[in-house]
Amino acid sequence: MIDKKRTISRTTSVSERSRKYPSMLKTEITTTDDIANGVKQNNQGYDVDVLVAEVKQAALSFLDSHEVPYSDLPFGDQGTVPSDWLEGFDHIAGVRPAFGILFEIHCFKLKRKDKPTEAYSHLLRIVPRQALLVIAKMEARYFAGAARASDSGKQSERTVRMNKFLSEYCSLRDDGKTPIHARQFAAKRISISMTTAKRYFKIEDIEKLYQQIT
Repeated sequence: MIDKKRTISRTTSVSERSRKYPSMLKTEITTTDDIANGVKQNNQGYDVDVLVAEVKQAALSFLDSHEVPYSDLPFGDQGTVPSDWLEGFDHIAGVRPAFGILFEIHCFKLKRKDKPTEAYSHLLRIVPRQALLVIAKMEARYFAGAARASDSGKQSERTVRMNKFLSEYCSLRDDGKTPIHARQFAAKRISISMTTAKRYFKIEDIEKLYQQIT
């Protein structure tokens, strides 16, 4: 039988009356008509080794996505890294929690047989670090989106100013001003510097546009 996957998406907002936004938190549910396979998947949900492997892979994937070269170190994948080396990545939110998760998993495996209580305490210590990792991922997505929106806004403002500048230039040329003087006066009218005006249009380019329009 083929497994069926369903993703639950949600919206989020500051309050019930405020604007709704798509939430980055999604839940993926896998269902199956195969009872035997369904029981197996359910049992895996309680398999400590499987769960620990998933948590470890999530931490390693986070480090890989930020190009943190943990594999260059003898025990990097175990979370055992030199403090001075780790300081070099403090500018990346989530790196320390990721290594903390790897270290706790390593300690769990070392103590699992002889000291099970201490071992499972290490797994519990992962919980707050996992939360920090999730927040780091969400922040990265949020600021990436904000940066794209900001760049788009700045580009739109620049386009508006360039159109105004060209319009003023054409008006001044119609009044008989020379190309050089028209560009100077057009810059003053829309309150931009001559440096910006020259960056917008070379004199031959803006004059060519004027000739095409007229």
